[in-house]
Amino acid sequence: MNKRIIELTSTLTLLILLMAIVEVRGQDVLWNRTFGGAWSDGAFAVVQSNDGGIVMAGFSSSYSTNHVEDVYLVKTDAQGNQIWSRTIGTDLDDIATDIKQTSDGGYIVTGYKQVSNVNDPFLIKTDSSGNVLWEHNYDFGLNMDDRSHSVCQTSDGGYILAGQTRNVDQFPNYDMLIVRTDGNGNVVWMRTYRYTDYGNDVAMSIVQLDDGGFFLEEQLRAASGQVL
Repeated sequence: MNKRIIELTSTLTLLILLMAIVEVRGQDVLWNRTFGGAWSDGAFAVVQSNDGGIVMAGFSSSYSTNHVEDVYLVKTDAQGNQIWSRTIGTDLDDIATDIKQTSDGGYIVTGYKQVSNVNDPFLIKTDSSGNVLWEHNYDFGLNMDDRSHSVCQTSDGGYILAGQTRNVDQFPNYDMLIVRTDGNGNVVWMRTYRYTDYGNDVAMSIVQLDDGGFFLEEQLRAASGQVL
């Protein structure tokens, strides 16, 4: 069965972060909350925290210099009341695409940031209050456009991220990008995978299996733009 995945582009961003909790039985909205400011803000990932709260990750251009996009994190209680928010960024666009709670109660955040005319993936480790403990940006070569869409903590305490990569001067399409790090975000290994020369191979999600391997959800997009 084909699964359509929406490509993350700036044209699809929300004006505000909108969060709605829906009762499964009757599809009744129990409550909704909005977060953000007067400019463009959006969320791409949400996770329930160990204390029953909710943490969202995305971007905000409402609080940054010159209104570029910064990583935007919001923590709420179970009723959606804001507990804290954090913005993390540079002078260019920084977008968070995934967040997971880690074994120490903090969070690991991944996404990509603009560097000149391309993008580099990143990992940000925070404590349970969203304060940054460390941040790593990964530059895998000149003119390489690399983006991360998913992250998980591995059984050895490290991390693995999944996304897409291409050389903007040599190859028009994206390959899948997988990067494994240690617990401090230092690269252990990096792999790329390609299944077609006529479209984009993008890793949208990654989880670790019980046997220590990894399961990838792939988006295969033809050169015409059709999701296969």
